[in-house]
Amino acid sequence: MPAEQREFRRTVKIIRDGIQDVLTQRQRLSATLADHIRHYDVVRDRELDATLRQINQQLEIWMRTAGPRSTIGVELVPEKIEIEYLRERFWDPAEAAPPPPLENVSDTAPPALDFDAIRNQGGPTLTRLREALIAAAAAGGLDSVADVFAALPDDLRRPVELLGLIHLLLGARADDPDSDVQDAETLVAALTREEQVEAIRPDGTRRIFALPVLPLRTTDADDLAEGARP
Repeated sequence: MPAEQREFRRTVKIIRDGIQDVLTQRQRLSATLADHIRHYDVVRDRELDATLRQINQQLEIWMRTAGPRSTIGVELVPEKIEIEYLRERFWDPAEAAPPPPLENVSDTAPPALDFDAIRNQGGPTLTRLREALIAAAAAGGLDSVADVFAALPDDLRRPVELLGLIHLLLGARADDPDSDVQDAETLVAALTREEQVEAIRPDGTRRIFALPVLPLRTTDADDLAEGARP
């Protein structure tokens, strides 16, 4: 029959609508339950229960002597209490207790570094390097900074001393009126030429560095000595 066919076709829609209603009701119930659990305060609930019990006890005592038409005034808002200062924190003996004694770990402490070991890890020794440059420039026996570095004692051949030598030499030539031309020529030559030097690290290991060729001039002795004066 056509009517029965229509009813049969509507069965799927009725089932879907019923499922949707069930899911909607479940979501509402889950949201209500989650909100209740989230805002439920056990301490406040216990305080309210204890207060109601006390009220019932006092009401029973009052009903023993009160008549059927007896009344009692109840203030909805309690009176303001005059308190100058309300202490928020109380003295706790645990907070005043001294800290536990420190553990003695002297036996596991590393050996103390002496002054020379600390100095070897620092920057360049500019005073001794300046003296070596002045002596080399005045004597004229060494041609470049690399030659000066190679002639230094082992304790002055750290890798950082290379930077100290270049710093002192270029700083001394900065006051020379011809330094702009001379330094430009030196830089151009350094781009095309280099020489290798062997540096000695504080731990005794050696390493080869490529150093730009910086010629040493006889006039550098006066410039370096002038730069050392206060």
